[in-house]
Amino acid sequence: MLKKIICGYKTLFFSMAKIAVILLICIGLGTAVVWPLWKFATAKPDLYTLFILCCAGIVFFRFLFLKICRTSRIKLLSYAAQILILSGACLACIYSILNGHRFLTIPILAGAFVLFGICRFGLRNK
Repeated sequence: MLKKIICGYKTLFFSMAKIAVILLICIGLGTAVVWPLWKFATAKPDLYTLFILCCAGIVFFRFLFLKICRTSRIKLLSYAAQILILSGACLACIYSILNGHRFLTIPILAGAFVLFGICRFGLRNK
């Protein structure tokens, strides 16, 4: 019985030690990644913004390239139309809000909803 109790506490303490080690590793890696980025962002904000935009663009275009390579032309056109509909609706909503036409966003969103539904679900080959 004493052996079971000792074994249970041993397991408990090892689990707590593992959690502490993982926590310390996360804190260390987080500091190692975040601190230089923070220093870079505060020292040269314009260059940091350009760097982050370039990194995001590279990731986006890599994803887009892989998507293009794996799909057919019809699906690719369908995806492009969906992206154009969504981005156009977002830009039109932003433009109308900035020009003081807030209620114009309702028909814009409704139209985008209908067009997206047609493009996404209505044009499927059966």
